Amino acid sequence: MMRLLLILCTILCTQNIFGQDSRFSLEPEFQTSFSIVEPTRQSVFIPSTAVINMPDIMNFRFPVYGASMHINYDLSNHFALGLGMGVSVAKFENHPLFGGEYVDQVMVPYTLKLRYKRDIGEKWNFLVDLGGGYQYADQRFGWDGDKFTHSRKGGPILTADVGIGRQVGKYTPTLKVGYEYFQFQNKHYYGWIDSDIDPNANIVYTTKYHMINVALSVRI
Repeated sequence: MMRLLLILCTILCTQNIFGQDSRFSLEPEFQTSFSIVEPTRQSVFIPSTAVINMPDIMNFRFPVYGASMHINYDLSNHFALGLGMGVSVAKFENHPLFGGEYVDQVMVPYTLKLRYKRDIGEKWNFLVDLGGGYQYADQRFGWDGDKFTHSRKGGPILTADVGIGRQVGKYTPTLKVGYEYFQFQNKHYYGWIDSDIDPNANIVYTTKYHMINVALSVRI
């Protein structure tokens, strides 16, 4: 609820700004992403002589659907800065603890982007977006009465997109294709495995995702 109120307040404030300065604009975006790299594994060292094999590069079973809102500021005729926040959902992901069970992964990206744009003719334009930021996520599994057995939190996100847009009245819809890279920070508690391993040790590792996305945005 607090995030929704923050978004509404931001929109109301930016509308007042837009009325005073035409260099500001709002840009909602709707996105579908697909994993493009096969999963791999990594060796994770824990506080002992043990080495455990854990996921490294991962992919999503199904397309990831997302929506975001960006506030853009034109630096010049060709360059702009944008600040954005959104939400993405990956449906029916494998449960990290139990086979045959599935969970939904919810992600909230916060990004800053640099845009290069150039007009093509009277109404068409071409653009390139480069962005980066932090993608929030917080999932926890396997409560044992004292702590969670597994947790997954967000990490850095990088994006690169190219797009073609056309002005339609006071709006500019743009079709974009791009690449997205992000990470999750994972912590897993195994408990007793071997007499050489501290039973209270947490295994901390990073999982990585490589995505291709298709998006439709509308500059308002």
